[in-house]
Amino acid sequence: MEPIHDISYFLQGEEAMRDFGRYLAAAIAPDDILCFIGDLGAGKTTLIQGLAQGMGIMEDVSSATFSLMNIYRGPLDLYHFDAYRMEDPRDFYAIGGEEVLSQGGVSAIEWAGRVLDFLPEDYLLCTIHYEGAGRKLEFSAVGERGAELLAHVAKYEGER
Repeated sequence: MEPIHDISYFLQGEEAMRDFGRYLAAAIAPDDILCFIGDLGAGKTTLIQGLAQGMGIMEDVSSATFSLMNIYRGPLDLYHFDAYRMEDPRDFYAIGGEEVLSQGGVSAIEWAGRVLDFLPEDYLLCTIHYEGAGRKLEFSAVGERGAELLAHVAKYEGER
């Protein structure tokens, strides 16, 4: 299924990234998959921190680079993956990624470009680029639920 490319925003500063994550949390539902692509330090984890806050998760969210997956318990659990150190996309299955995607929580996958071919065709993709002192976030959707999430993203009142 081809992604729907549609929305972009410019955000400046870590708090703006967290605010956007909190906004995104208002639309999430069980088994949603959120994919993040961007260079080191682009703000993927920062955005996911805001997502967790918006989901009512009280734990501090940190990068899952060394553990590959962190689980944060809340009203809706957050499965935070980091595919940066996955040498082969099949490593996603080796850590139980496929099973977790359908356990009723929300999956947030950093460095998702390494595993996209192994995901169900229903997700929201956020690509983060450095742009001056801020970040440009480009969103696309794959599948029906991805399109619903993209529609929510389109209503954000941030800068375009």
